[in-house]
Amino acid sequence: MTAAAARRKANREASLIRESALLLAQFEAHAVEDNLQTRGYLLEDRLFVLHGIPILRGFRRNSGAEQIDAAFELDGWQYVVECRWRTKLADIRELDGLYGQLERSGMQTMGLFLSINGWSDNVVPVMKQNHKRIILMEGHDLSTVLRSRSTFAVC
Repeated sequence: MTAAAARRKANREASLIRESALLLAQFEAHAVEDNLQTRGYLLEDRLFVLHGIPILRGFRRNSGAEQIDAAFELDGWQYVVECRWRTKLADIRELDGLYGQLERSGMQTMGLFLSINGWSDNVVPVMKQNHKRIILMEGHDLSTVLRSRSTFAVC
């Protein structure tokens, strides 16, 4: 690696650390935010861009019958994203909605369901049986990414 390439890499890494720290501070500040939409947009707008993953913001498809929170492409796969930042734990019924969207999508489509406050006890066992196309992510995972312990693509 040339000296210039090494400097560019170091600058990118330093920028990622700074931006991640800023987003983490915002994430923690919004934890007490009453406006649920504001919290969701913070995640959708900044998290993926920060890690160099271009994202399609929320849109409707199938003549307006379905609302997609966000979507992105990574390593040749399409991902449909659902973000929930609610007080109660997400349950299997909420995941069924995302699963239905995946069933109406192409074969190279997976789901990412981010539930900041985690999952009810029945979610993981049921997901292991039936919904292998959905990646579960919770607030702790997000915090780990923002603390730069790993990249979003690895999680």
